[in-house]
Amino acid sequence: MSKIKSVLRPIGFYLSLAIITILIVVLLRVFVFSIYTIPSNSMSPTLMIGDKILVNKLLFGGRIINLFNSNPEKSLIRIKGMRKIKHNELIVFNFPHRDTWAKIEMDLNRYFIKRCIGLPGDTIEIINGFFKIHGKMGSSGLTSSQENISLMSDLDLKRMERIYTTFPYDSVYNWNIKDFGPLYIPKIGDSLQIDSRNYILYKKLIEDETDQKLSMEAGEIYLDTQKIDHFVFSRNYYFLAGDNGLNSQDSRYWGLLPEYCITGIATRIWSSKNPATGKHRFERILKRIE
Repeated sequence: MSKIKSVLRPIGFYLSLAIITILIVVLLRVFVFSIYTIPSNSMSPTLMIGDKILVNKLLFGGRIINLFNSNPEKSLIRIKGMRKIKHNELIVFNFPHRDTWAKIEMDLNRYFIKRCIGLPGDTIEIINGFFKIHGKMGSSGLTSSQENISLMSDLDLKRMERIYTTFPYDSVYNWNIKDFGPLYIPKIGDSLQIDSRNYILYKKLIEDETDQKLSMEAGEIYLDTQKIDHFVFSRNYYFLAGDNGLNSQDSRYWGLLPEYCITGIATRIWSSKNPATGKHRFERILKRIE
């Protein structure tokens, strides 16, 4: 018996050590940081294909997701972070559309990274390709990318498949990559008038918040069977865009991002390897992301 105990004792020790290590790693990934690999050039030139980025979850607060719930995003809890998101920070998030852009369904298997252009409470516009926040130009986004778009003719942009026409894809607005908005970004507690125009802009947000169908009949707006003319938002939303303005699926095309989709803030490039050559880009290791 003593021999069995002497054999089991170190096994138990190493098993406990392994469990503790796994728990620490899981807790670090959930609440502190994660590392993601950049798969496309949508954030070029800031980020390159093959960059591994460090995502800080402490700043904005990590999320706990109930994977056993049929709607895990509906049972999501965010731990209080150190501060709010700022303009121009790079945000990693779960893509908010699983099957269609007409309905918000957070995809836990798809992660995107984009630059935060508009915050909750902002009013955003695109004038001749340049982002404007509250009517002021130059406060958000990569200027060089916006300049490239502004210099291109509408005809050239229209020739580029799925580039020119943008959210909300409706003739009432006819917004495009050079002429967009103004679009107000709701924040928690905002009460907005919901008329035939705002119905187009905020329909999927309201349906996601309420799990009810928003419809319009003869110019009147109904939430299920109840007639409404205002709606009070219970979530914060963000407007995000890629630095490569001509090759990025972002808020210009699919609309506003609900806060619960946000994973964290990208702060540094952890490492980088050129996928074409297999060579490491040592000059990018631990480079601060700006």
